[in-house]
Amino acid sequence: MGFWVGIITGLTVAAIAMLVRLRVVMGKHQTQGTATQ
Repeated sequence: MGFWVGIITGLTVAAIAMLVRLRVVMGKHQTQGTATQ
């Protein structure tokens, strides 16, 4: 049970982090016009 909970939690955190990073990159691209990491 805990094994699956850990996997699901890890995938969820990874997905959220990816979405946040995409949103930040898109926001920077819109405001500055240059893609900077």
